[in-house]
Amino acid sequence: MSGSAAVGGKLSREDFRKEKLIEEQRKAGTLPAEVDPETGRDINPHIPQYISKPPWYLDIQHATLKHQRYEDASVSSDMNTWYARGSRQGPAATKYRKGACENCGAMTHKTKECMDRPRKKGAKWSGQGFQADEVIQQVQLGFEGKRDRWNGYNAMDHIKQVEEWEVIEEKRRLKREKEAQEALAAAAAKTTAAKTNESAASKLDGVAAVHNGDADGFKQPAPRSGLVSAEVAAAAAAAAAAVDDSSDDEDEDKYAEKANVAGQKLDTKSRITVRNLRIREDTAKYLRNLDVNSAHYDPKTRSMRANPHNDKDASEVTYAGDNILRYSGDVSKIAQLQSFAWQAEGRGKDVHLQANPTQAELLYKEYQAKKGQVAETQKKSILEKYGGAEHLDAPPKELLLAETEHYVEYSETGRLIKGQEQAKQKSKYEEDMYVHIYFSAIDMYC
Repeated sequence: MSGSAAVGGKLSREDFRKEKLIEEQRKAGTLPAEVDPETGRDINPHIPQYISKPPWYLDIQHATLKHQRYEDASVSSDMNTWYARGSRQGPAATKYRKGACENCGAMTHKTKECMDRPRKKGAKWSGQGFQADEVIQQVQLGFEGKRDRWNGYNAMDHIKQVEEWEVIEEKRRLKREKEAQEALAAAAAKTTAAKTNESAASKLDGVAAVHNGDADGFKQPAPRSGLVSAEVAAAAAAAAAAVDDSSDDEDEDKYAEKANVAGQKLDTKSRITVRNLRIREDTAKYLRNLDVNSAHYDPKTRSMRANPHNDKDASEVTYAGDNILRYSGDVSKIAQLQSFAWQAEGRGKDVHLQANPTQAELLYKEYQAKKGQVAETQKKSILEKYGGAEHLDAPPKELLLAETEHYVEYSETGRLIKGQEQAKQKSKYEEDMYVHIYFSAIDMYC
């Protein structure tokens, strides 16, 4: 493995040939093996490249096997160690130090890396507003620390979030109590108004009875205190229920806007949106054709690749199998693009459809345009050399689509039998008019 191969850059054909030649010579022993600059040991040339080549994320620009060595756990930091973000080292400086940031005066970063607001006049020239140095830590995590999901997480952040939720819940509770009290007050006012109207109506009935002479037979109506209290209790219960329902409806509307999609169901109590793999209104694939000898249905992947309707064309049915999707739309175009990218890469072009699809598509369009121009130029040169351009023009549509009612009969050999008699030559004289005993125009002049 050479240095250029370790870097992982794109090699030309000539460089690749040289690399392979050097590799074969090292394996044969005619050339000395490569030396690891970090350990000073020889690198076995028979080690496969997928083992000896360092990964791209390590950013190693030379041949080495360091990435295959076991990391010593004693040099790694504690699993709970993390960066002290925002911490400063002691008091700030009082004057500018050489090599410090010109904007804030800290020594731990450069001017281009300063995160403070850019000042009109930096601390280097103003001599004021110097910031303390940041705390720089060398965190070297081990295998478990690098893969710890909660590494760097502060549990106090969750406590603050819980406190915020409690404050919000308390505000909601107070709002509900206020709405319930307002509902009770409205119900009480309604009851008071009903009592006033009832007493006024009773007095009017008594006065009317006295005037009609039926004072002895006047009976006081039964009190409605029980009915009124029942109405008040019902109004209070309705108000409380209305408050709870309004809260639930508001929450349901709030979350249901995002879940208003076919194939989704919203549970307002648990706040969980359930996404189904298919829309339940659609007919299942295995119910399209109940014949056991029809297309196979795979229940694990829920796929039916073949057409379940063998006796019908794919264009006549609503579902013709999953395989039809592989040949419709832009699938063929993607296959052509992939083939072009492979061929271009084989010719030395740095093209990759998945890594840079826009570049691959632009190159493919350019290639198609040049190919069309070359074909057109070749066609013109052939026609100019041999001729025959007039035969390439399509005949008029009047001739292709012309129709006639003239009846013609042909024999098996193609000879005309009937239907197209020889046309007679027109003359200024009357046709087929003979005088005396002549039977043709030739006999008249003999």
